[in-house]
Amino acid sequence: IASTDGKKTLNQKIIACSHQASTNHVVNGMRLSEARAICSDLIYRAYDTKLFEEAQTEIARALINIFPRVSAVEPGVFLLDASGLSHFGGESRFASNALKILSKLGFVDGRVGIADSAFAATVATKLKGRRWHMVPAKGDKRFISPMPISYLPLSGESVEILHELGVKTIGEFAGLSLSSVSDRFKDEGRQAHELALGL
Repeated sequence: IASTDGKKTLNQKIIACSHQASTNHVVNGMRLSEARAICSDLIYRAYDTKLFEEAQTEIARALINIFPRVSAVEPGVFLLDASGLSHFGGESRFASNALKILSKLGFVDGRVGIADSAFAATVATKLKGRRWHMVPAKGDKRFISPMPISYLPLSGESVEILHELGVKTIGEFAGLSLSSVSDRFKDEGRQAHELALGL
């Protein structure tokens, strides 16, 4: 999905993309022209603010009826407080309840990730063939390490630079020194480095 903002198509930015697009290295923040260059069969739609806001509100209201704390992070991504899972019948019941709510609303492709950190939980929703996945306690860093760096909050340009340097996984990015990451990628690099370290 690309933002319009009255700009020409070549200057539009990607603000949300499917799992299939992300596996082809299409990432949020990338120019639409760049995305099309690396993924020739890309299909894009203009961002509809009202439509997304209505869907976000509908999902949030439904989730709040079951879970005590719900945060909308970005279009289609919600964080649920999973502390005290035993009160929800364990992780399986917790995930099942969330997926049932999404399915009732027509979002049948919904996924649930459970982890110590919000970032690892979000990455867990990207696993193929799984509606839900739970990362073992204190296992966030090990879990995210082999994942592609495109999952980090980095611009398309930064991801491209890292690929050219041979850095393709989150673990490889975590192995870089903080000073080198900060010098090259500034604030977004520092934030991504912290996430890569499982912090």
